[in-house]
Amino acid sequence: MMVNDFLQLVAKLEVTDFIGLSKILNVKIYKNKVETVEELEIKEFNEIFEEMLGVFTSLGKKQKKQIIKLLKQIAKTNKQKEMMGNNENENV
Repeated sequence: MMVNDFLQLVAKLEVTDFIGLSKILNVKIYKNKVETVEELEIKEFNEIFEEMLGVFTSLGKKQKKQIIKLLKQIAKTNKQKEMMGNNENENV
């Protein structure tokens, strides 16, 4: 059940939130260590997502619940921001 919740919530994340979650789960988004920004090579989305799912499934029940709670909070905040943005556009 928690894995399904995780999948659904991650699918709705904005890019910055997705990157933040990868940091929380200690999943690297870059393929290699580099000296300069120009050398950075980002992993494919599906590779990052699979690693995140692997880390999530290996967590204990309490940690999984905390991650789900955090993702629900992010989704709620994003929805509120979206609604506020729509209201501002209507007032223009």
